[in-house]
Amino acid sequence: MAGALAVDPAGIFTLAWAEGNTILAVRSTAGGAWSSPATVLAAGGASNGRSLAFDASGSGWAVWPSSATSPSCGSVSGARFVPGTGWSAARVLSADPSFGAVAAKIVVASSGAGTLVLSGNDCSSGAPGSTGPVESASLDTAGNVTGTVELLNGSFSTPNFALAGNSAGDAHAAIVSYGYFVDGAFGTSMVLSKHAGSAWSLPFTLLSNSLGFNFPPVVARVAAAPTSGGAIAVSAAANGPPVGPGERLLQFAQFSAGAWPSSPSFVRPEAPDVLNPAIDVALDDLGRATLLRSEVSDLSQSQQVLLARLVPGFGWTPDVALSNSGPVEGQIRVALDRDGHGLAVWINRDGSVSARRFQ
Repeated sequence: MAGALAVDPAGIFTLAWAEGNTILAVRSTAGGAWSSPATVLAAGGASNGRSLAFDASGSGWAVWPSSATSPSCGSVSGARFVPGTGWSAARVLSADPSFGAVAAKIVVASSGAGTLVLSGNDCSSGAPGSTGPVESASLDTAGNVTGTVELLNGSFSTPNFALAGNSAGDAHAAIVSYGYFVDGAFGTSMVLSKHAGSAWSLPFTLLSNSLGFNFPPVVARVAAAPTSGGAIAVSAAANGPPVGPGERLLQFAQFSAGAWPSSPSFVRPEAPDVLNPAIDVALDDLGRATLLRSEVSDLSQSQQVLLARLVPGFGWTPDVALSNSGPVEGQIRVALDRDGHGLAVWINRDGSVSARRFQ
């Protein structure tokens, strides 16, 4: 029942989720009521890995892996949204027999030009392989996919990745790559960036470990400001106490003047028994970021949804608890419109969807 959340330039929020293999979507303005659910796909979509994005006119795409099973060697499908018309019939956008998508993300520029990033299985042998390649491609308004390039193919890449873009067509992909030794796990969370019409950059490292000395990063999220060119990336490690006085579970980095910094920074010290299983981040044109995360205590197993904001020149605000009921791991989303109105969405343990507005 993983959700996708996006906001268009007019401030209309769209939330899509799956019930079984059916994909549904609802829409709302910052202060308005939610629409009735619209069926984007009646059956046959994967239950995870979908994404939403909209251009300057409010038109956009929902994309998802076609296969409802994982691992698989399925294709990528999508549906086009046009204001006043609604959702088009779903169609296959990319069908590469050597690549099996398990997650699909999309960003769309003001012009309608889209960038796809796909994580999946190496199916060149005819069956899902052990590596986890990540690919990028361009998507036009007619649904044509061109210019596929490989971003990563080593160890294992997780489908738990993120993609963000701005109105100019710049894009940033946050990816976690991991593997295993006999004595533990190792992994790296990274961000790759590209300007519209240019190639992807080399990776910028957010969190990394080696040889099982501590728990590896398990999630990375990235957000782009709508028009300013700024971006922010956040990554969290799995769990476990800090190894030394300088190590924490949650780090972030800000992209400005066309580059990432020399190294990431800590969001704040975390208690030794606190886990960070789910995070999401949003950014406005003034450089104000909103971080949404769920935390579960390793000792008490209590879980809550927390929101903090990054104010330029002042740092991160104290956490505000939005819920103590606890979301399903990984099911947490946040978005900001251009006026600073925000929407936080999470999925509760009983399967219900909760949403909170903020400003």
